[in-house]
Amino acid sequence: MIILLAVALIYQNLGNVEGRTYFHKQKKKGSPVEAPSSQEAVSPSPVEAPSSQEAVSPSPVYPPLVPSDPSGPGDNSSSGCVFDVTSYGAVGDGSTDDTPAFRTAWKAACAVESAVLLVPSGYVFTITSTIFSGPWCSNVEIDGVTCGPSHGISIGSLGVHNSQACVSNITVRNAMIRDSNNGLRIKTWQGGAGSVSGITFDTIEMDNIRNCIIIDQFYCLTKACRKETSAVYLSGVSYNNIKRTYDVQSPPIHFACSDTVPCTNITMSEVELLPFEGELVDDPFCWNSYGFVCSGFLGVNLRSIPLGFVSLNV
Repeated sequence: MIILLAVALIYQNLGNVEGRTYFHKQKKKGSPVEAPSSQEAVSPSPVEAPSSQEAVSPSPVYPPLVPSDPSGPGDNSSSGCVFDVTSYGAVGDGSTDDTPAFRTAWKAACAVESAVLLVPSGYVFTITSTIFSGPWCSNVEIDGVTCGPSHGISIGSLGVHNSQACVSNITVRNAMIRDSNNGLRIKTWQGGAGSVSGITFDTIEMDNIRNCIIIDQFYCLTKACRKETSAVYLSGVSYNNIKRTYDVQSPPIHFACSDTVPCTNITMSEVELLPFEGELVDDPFCWNSYGFVCSGFLGVNLRSIPLGFVSLNV
């Protein structure tokens, strides 16, 4: 079971929000690539992991939609299986904890090969810190959510206990993240296998975020994790139109990729991040990461990135 997204958020809807999921019965193994060149084996200190998640109360049992009848109350979708969170008990009054309903609807959506998790407009849904997980996740779209205070939007933890991860084609767009420990995070354990590819973060606003953009392939819940040579291969991650403010306690950008399996094809465009308070932190961290910077940053000195980017236009 691959953990896909760990979020604590409030859905404030101006329009319908849909999370599309597609799961395939045949599992394909990812193939790591060789590192482009030998480098000095200096491992970065892992980013401090967040505290253990608060236990989520058992989900109540609601009558599920029949997968063969995809339409929920008031839904006029004509394709795919649609799972409306309000049909699973979500209230959306801004104060009721809708986490159990979202988890139940997600579980029902994961039971079919193609599904839409529908968060309808006209409500304010409140969700505590939770995990949405599924096997071999691909083709997931998240649009129009407001997050925080929280751990942000995270893809992980992949490769735990030397497992294989296959995650592809994940898109998060038109999101707002406020007062959070992390913004957009991808985290993997050392020793894992498989791949993460086709990840897009587009038009994200951040307000007082401690780690705005982070890839951590040295994720560990303790300081005693063993150093491993294998890793989940990460390629094709795009950050576009990421703006607003960060907490100066940490650099706004942190790319810590495996010593032996580099991250490749990372693209950054229109990333403009300034301190919420205090002075600029103009020392982003980049280890064994390769890709393109398509446009300059405001408040971040790209020339201080120590290695890895093959194209730099500012």
